Amino acid sequence: MAEIAETWTLVSKNFDWQDEANCVGLGDLFFFDRGSPAKKIETARGICKACKVSKQCLKFALDNRFEYGIWGGKTPKERMLMLGIHSWSNDAPH
Repeated sequence: MAEIAETWTLVSKNFDWQDEANCVGLGDLFFFDRGSPAKKIETARGICKACKVSKQCLKFALDNRFEYGIWGGKTPKERMLMLGIHSWSNDAPH
């Protein structure tokens, strides 16, 4: 996560929850090329559902408007809808 902080301008820089996340070391499952590989998404959701910090993870992604990856069990499209926006802006972190 520290690499993200160095590369992107973040609104929320609270990474305290990260060490307790069930997804540590599983980045390939949560971040993938364009498209919606359903099996990866459902596997990631299962990991998030059992994670005690999934709410903090989702909040972090929403606060920073991450347009890629599964965060807190939500896809980019789901997070976009939660934020009430119709498309990701070019100035959003990615």
